[in-house]
Amino acid sequence: YGDKVTFSCDEGYELIGSVNRTCQANLSWSGTQPNCSRTTCPPLPPVEHGSTSGGSYYGDVVTYHCDPGYEISGDEERTCQSDQTWSGTQPTCNRRLLLISCDNVMTITVSWQILYYPHQTSYVPGTSCPPLPPVEHGSTSGDSYYGDVVTHHCDPGYEISGDEERTCQSDQTWSGTQPTCSRKACPVLSVPNNGSRTEGHLYGDKVTFSCDEGYELIGSENRTCQANQSWSGTQPNCSSKYLL
Repeated sequence: YGDKVTFSCDEGYELIGSVNRTCQANLSWSGTQPNCSRTTCPPLPPVEHGSTSGGSYYGDVVTYHCDPGYEISGDEERTCQSDQTWSGTQPTCNRRLLLISCDNVMTITVSWQILYYPHQTSYVPGTSCPPLPPVEHGSTSGDSYYGDVVTHHCDPGYEISGDEERTCQSDQTWSGTQPTCSRKACPVLSVPNNGSRTEGHLYGDKVTFSCDEGYELIGSENRTCQANQSWSGTQPNCSSKYLL
């Protein structure tokens, strides 16, 4: 009778219930039976372009995961400690970097800032999608980071065949296939009566007309297939030289 019992929890646990209980005259204990529950750490802030897995109780480990095309910078794992704080520091998920070598200067683009590293002249592998080969009679626009879209354009007088747009994917390959730029076609020109013409109907082709003996050409002797798929000049005809 009169004894006081004090309860305590192991490190990383907190007491729920009565810390002290006293043996009373009626042979019962004051208070309620306590229990020890694992302490919790505060919620971790979200990571842009990433996610987390794991609990927030004492001893739990939270693991950070970055979205496809992003890589982690900082602590990949953080542990809930007995003092209800997290080990380590908050990481970030950054887009994989493209290092471009040019004139003995390596350019690194990070979060829209340009940093220069002189005296290096090679590509660093495994950072982004490789450069796309040039398209003959065409050009491209766009960057080569994960998620970037490159658009192919053909020169005037040429039309694209294949994928006009290609996307840099998370596995550092490009979607689609390499397109080509082919010459546009003009309508096939008719042959004048009592005459002839040379062959050709693609952009840049020049067709020459001529007349049979005894006839003369009225109209354009040469016509060229233009970028807008129309012919220069006018359609000629062959007229007899001996009309009365």
